[in-house]
Amino acid sequence: MLNRRVSGGEETADILVEKSAMRAIELTAEDIPAMIDEMPLVALLCAFAEGESRITGAKELRVKESDRIKTTAELINNIGGDCEELPDGFVIRGKKTLTGGNIDSYLDHRIAMTGAVALIASEKGGCIARPECCAISFPDFFAKLGVNLY
Repeated sequence: MLNRRVSGGEETADILVEKSAMRAIELTAEDIPAMIDEMPLVALLCAFAEGESRITGAKELRVKESDRIKTTAELINNIGGDCEELPDGFVIRGKKTLTGGNIDSYLDHRIAMTGAVALIASEKGGCIARPECCAISFPDFFAKLGVNLY
């Protein structure tokens, strides 16, 4: 992590990322609070990781803009992944590639944004139903990705 600073009362930093093989992870209730909003994206990353990842203690995801446990598992499975829904999280069996497919945003901005990343990373891409919900938190998200919605 580079350029650590406090912004808006929260610690932030730039992250230097280098390509490497991803491996399965295990997250529990003590890990979740600091990353609850990022959990759909973390689950997607696990779908590409080698091995079986387990995320538990994230029951709060059930009461977000959508039931993010249900909608994240559906997103991963719809694009060729292997995600089992748990009462408080997921079991995700990683694959080297995901084929792509269609995703419903459920009008949840985090699901739509995770879906966009998922489809870009997939082999064939696909469609996201109702992607305009991203405007609630990141109005120019698709433009920043270089994706033209219309």
